[in-house]
Amino acid sequence: MVLDFSSAVDYIPTPVEKVNKDIVIYGENNDFPNYVNKCIDECSFLSTLINTATDYVTGNAITCEEMDVETEINDKDQTLYEVVRRCVYDYISFGAIALQILRNPYGDIKKLVPLKVENIRTNENETEYYYSSKWGKYSAKSITYEKFDPSNKNQKNSILYIKAINTRGVYGRAQWFSSLEDATILMAINEFNEASLANGFAASTVISLCEGKPTPEEMKKVEDQFRQKFSGSKNAAKFILTFSDSKEGLPQFTKIGFESFVDQYKELQLTSRDNLFVAFRMNPILTGVKTTDGIFSEEQFKEAFALYNKTVIEPLQRDIKKLFKKCGLTINFVPFEIDWAPKEDNTNILNKE
Repeated sequence: MVLDFSSAVDYIPTPVEKVNKDIVIYGENNDFPNYVNKCIDECSFLSTLINTATDYVTGNAITCEEMDVETEINDKDQTLYEVVRRCVYDYISFGAIALQILRNPYGDIKKLVPLKVENIRTNENETEYYYSSKWGKYSAKSITYEKFDPSNKNQKNSILYIKAINTRGVYGRAQWFSSLEDATILMAINEFNEASLANGFAASTVISLCEGKPTPEEMKKVEDQFRQKFSGSKNAAKFILTFSDSKEGLPQFTKIGFESFVDQYKELQLTSRDNLFVAFRMNPILTGVKTTDGIFSEEQFKEAFALYNKTVIEPLQRDIKKLFKKCGLTINFVPFEIDWAPKEDNTNILNKE
């Protein structure tokens, strides 16, 4: 038995950029970000890595010199803290952030709205942005926004779009896009698991009855008896039942090589996970996963976090701070910390008193 996910891998769209009239389409059918969303929604491992990275970059707290971070700054009742966190999440997920900027009649910035970055398209010169939730469909209609200009006080409604430094085109590219195939494989494995559960798994044994060939009615009766005895109510164990005219008389049991398939399956899953860790530049310890020797120590975590903080967290925080500085806000992140001190036993406290 061979685990074949080639059809799933072949389906992966590529993030090509092509000019079509005034718009640069993203993907062959202008729907590449839709597939990214599908991966995030359906691959729990990928979703965990993105959420973990978001927690680390956001830190223990966010502060702002100009206003309270718990102040609501748009009509969606989102606080500044929630807007910043959403921007961090999008930057890690898509390698880009789209922030709608609204000014009051006096030209002051009054509202900041994080837009779904997957719904943003632009022109070749990146002077305008187009927003639609139906890209990739024939009936897609979009809303046009000007590119945000900090010096233009008359600009009432615009979009501030930033993209990761590793981006070559007009749209952002997240670091983990290099492992899009691995996320696809993990989704395919999950779909295979669900299908196996629904269909009772694959047959693992061939049972050959060598006492002659009965009538079709008798065959069905014998098969039902075997299934009831060995498969159970959930039909968890499957087999193939055959009849022959052999005079040996004794039934024969032939095991199908399912173990090698399981090993191949597990190896593929672990390799895909390892590749995603590499793409995120994240040590598995930072997600709470134990090391191969089963030890998870404070020292190991601190060493892994120090490297991750220097190579991933701080650069992302600098980009986020620069983004909000363009909006007139000075954002600072309180570094992520874990309280490793053991909690004092309440019983001992009572005894001391």
